[in-house]
Amino acid sequence: MMKYLRATINEIGMMTKQEEKFKIIEAWKQSGIGMQKYAEQHGIPYGTMQYWYKRYRLEQQRPAKQASFVALALPPVVRDEEPTASGLVIVLPSGVHIEVH
Repeated sequence: MMKYLRATINEIGMMTKQEEKFKIIEAWKQSGIGMQKYAEQHGIPYGTMQYWYKRYRLEQQRPAKQASFVALALPPVVRDEEPTASGLVIVLPSGVHIEVH
């Protein structure tokens, strides 16, 4: 079992520490054995596993994060025409208007 855990941690590469811990919790859940026994087999203090699991459950209950940026499809710019007074207006949820001319 210890080799499996090490391989899992090595395969995750650039994940954050929290993601690594969650990966370990997911591996435990898939193992079908109790948390305390799994923790002992992998050299993780039982209290630490409990804490990670608590954080994991809280994260699973959070609503999914939405994208911070949204791609906009703008019409192509035609260079032969004179510039017009129209532009782009962005209205934020707070009611603030941003105008680009």
